[in-house]
Amino acid sequence: MIKDIWEESSFADAAYDIFHDRLIAEGEAKGEAKGEATATREMARLALEGRYGALSDDLVTALASADPAACRAIVAHLTTDTLEQVRERLELTAPGAGGESNGESNGAE
Repeated sequence: MIKDIWEESSFADAAYDIFHDRLIAEGEAKGEAKGEATATREMARLALEGRYGALSDDLVTALASADPAACRAIVAHLTTDTLEQVRERLELTAPGAGGESNGESNGAE
């Protein structure tokens, strides 16, 4: 019965008109931001793999949840930063100093 009253109510139509478009727009904006963040992280990972080869597991994990601004900074400094500096940008410890290593260089290129 309440459902019938709600469906026949002009308030229901007004609420739908007001909130539907806003909720859809908010959902789309959140989805776009999430997609951009994922793409930025992937770009940074691919760029680092291109320069340094296979990355350690902890570095890959850190990149997967890194702030997109940090990933953009990593890419912007790709030709000048050492791997140690990349790790610092991601707030990771250097391999052998409490972090894992997959045999990667410590950045002394």
